[in-house]
Amino acid sequence: MGLFRMPLFFFLSGVFFNASLKPGKFILKKTDQLLKPYFVTLFLLLFLSILAGESNINQQAIGILYGTGHTIRWTPMWFLPHLWCLFIFSYILYHTLKTDDWPVFFKIILVLLLLLAGSLFIIKFWHYQGDIGGNKFRLHGLPFSVDFLLLSAAYFLSGHFLKMRIISFKPQFVILLLSLLIFFPIALLTDTRIDLNSRLYAGPVLATCAAICGIYIILSLSFFICKYELLKKVFVAFGSASLFILIFHYYISGKADDFFRLLMHGRYPFLSAAIEFIACITLPLLVRKIILTNEFFKLFYFPLKDNKLILRIRKAGSK
Repeated sequence: MGLFRMPLFFFLSGVFFNASLKPGKFILKKTDQLLKPYFVTLFLLLFLSILAGESNINQQAIGILYGTGHTIRWTPMWFLPHLWCLFIFSYILYHTLKTDDWPVFFKIILVLLLLLAGSLFIIKFWHYQGDIGGNKFRLHGLPFSVDFLLLSAAYFLSGHFLKMRIISFKPQFVILLLSLLIFFPIALLTDTRIDLNSRLYAGPVLATCAAICGIYIILSLSFFICKYELLKKVFVAFGSASLFILIFHYYISGKADDFFRLLMHGRYPFLSAAIEFIACITLPLLVRKIILTNEFFKLFYFPLKDNKLILRIRKAGSK
């Protein structure tokens, strides 16, 4: 799944990209949606580290501000600050170059150029060693993972350009079959890999082909899932909690893995992995439900514009 997971996330984010807001409102909205839960969660962890008497507090704080998967405690949360940068970058590109008005051919060229530049640039700052005034340092990529921004933008803009086609998507059997015949040989018979957090885009041509095919396969699977109302409701429930799954699955997975190692001593690995997976996607739903019961907690994980406390304050201020 690594061959299409992150490209798919960026592609779908592009489908939901709306640049109609004014710059200030757009930035505030994306900061509220993406950076707020990122900083709230990680600074809460930092506060708990202080209470626990840990010694690397300054390093943790700097790592949170730097915002890559290798500088924060809960690794997958690198996605939130990077996605924030991606939205801002795409907004600037949209309004500067008026990309929506371009012919299809030029849109394709733009995406290909971004893929080419992104695949070449992705390792430039990975484990980069420098020296400033005799002080040596080592970088784990650039802040907010902007060193692969061009690569993620290629998938993001592809989703945006294909928005109407995705909304009315219906899988074509021949294209689906071709996607399967391309994807699985690449995944099983080659060393092609995509791991953006570790700055891996090995075999760029095959990696891109596998990502595109994987995206089409998942879109087709989603189409068929939506034919069954019960399955659709289950996936909608998980989709509504996607932010919480992203944030908390890493911690839940680690604790569940430790528990099963202790309980089963390495036996029944498939059963352990299955239960761990179920816990990772269901327990965040419980966390979401708990937060939804309290308007104060909602301030930190849900949009401020919908919060009843904020609405009451505004109403009182208007009086």
